[in-house]
Amino acid sequence: MKQRTNKGLRNDFLEKAKLLSHFGGFYVPEFITLGFDLCRKVDSQISTSILNLRTLKKNTTKEWMNIEDGLIDIFQSYLTSEKELISNIKESLNEEKLLVRPTPYDEYLYPNISFAGVYKSFVPDNNNTNLIYASAKVLAGRFTRYADLYYNRHNINSKRTIGLMYMKPVNKGIEQNLIHGTAYCTKNHLRTEYVTRPRTTNNQSDPHILSIKNNTIQFPKELGDFESGLDFSARLVKCMQVLFDNFKKPLDVEYLFNPNGDLNIVQIRYISEKHLKNWKKTPFVVEEKRASAIINTVGTIEGKIFDCRNMGKKVEGVLNSNNIIVVDYKNNKNDYGVLDILEMLEQDDKNISLIVDHGNKRLRDHVQYVITEDPSVNFVFQTDDRSLLSSIKHDQVVKINSNGIYMSILT
Repeated sequence: MKQRTNKGLRNDFLEKAKLLSHFGGFYVPEFITLGFDLCRKVDSQISTSILNLRTLKKNTTKEWMNIEDGLIDIFQSYLTSEKELISNIKESLNEEKLLVRPTPYDEYLYPNISFAGVYKSFVPDNNNTNLIYASAKVLAGRFTRYADLYYNRHNINSKRTIGLMYMKPVNKGIEQNLIHGTAYCTKNHLRTEYVTRPRTTNNQSDPHILSIKNNTIQFPKELGDFESGLDFSARLVKCMQVLFDNFKKPLDVEYLFNPNGDLNIVQIRYISEKHLKNWKKTPFVVEEKRASAIINTVGTIEGKIFDCRNMGKKVEGVLNSNNIIVVDYKNNKNDYGVLDILEMLEQDDKNISLIVDHGNKRLRDHVQYVITEDPSVNFVFQTDDRSLLSSIKHDQVVKINSNGIYMSILT
């Protein structure tokens, strides 16, 4: 393995991508990363405060947000002593608004999982460009409910040390033409999920899916005017081929086309181990309009439906391994959400099967990641297909077939 730097894999991968940008026809935005030492210094001074806040009762989203706000205040107060260091970054990059991203140390230690959504980034807006606040928000973002759950489920006891990456934005205004997407690429297959701004679909949250194999576009048959004008698919394929050929492993790549039509690579990581197992089994098919670029479990299961939706939280026998648990992606006071289910699992629970109802807007990709990667989840299918979800009945014995994209239910 390549010798570790003091700045994290996300930094190292983007530095490597810079060297490949000419060959792949893409750019990497300018960035500066402060290594792990700053985080360790601040953590050592306020570790007791962090611990005290995080042991408070936190059963609701509001209580979790209150704790996060408290942590931001704590980090902000201690980062004031680093004001000159952080201000110099703004001057060096000659930019008032900077994106701040975490570069986790733990990605060196656990390369088989993604840490997707575990660490929070800061996106500047017209009302807040304060880098002290932005840095504090990213440092505090390590200790959310989602992050605690992810670490607990993977049995990782860590200080969650991070570097701080300060990156120039690739667009100056949200209303300018822009494509923002995530591409998953293996040797001959690319699937990308992206949104356009201004939005080109009626539903503001609908992503577009583009699936390409051996340079053949399967979906969609027609691209929008903005994408067509950019030669979008051909440029994306060239970029991903260059990255894959040099990184030698399947990749998960975040990218943006800016208003000038420049393709910018803003984050690279490996596709996690459990996702990759399903990738290798997934057929190349045309997806429905609102499919996800993330692959579900490929396989067949049989069991009894246990529908947690609208049943309240005082239900028994939810985690029986013979059950196929149907659950909302979101958590609320009255019903189990998917994070509630994962928090109920013990480390020795195995072979849990889930169908996750993502509502009627879109599939939440970070929720997809945490469930698919969970060590106790043997099967998961995540969907917003209302017809399919309405056909599922509590206590029904079913056989489910999944090819990673489509699911069929036999009773």
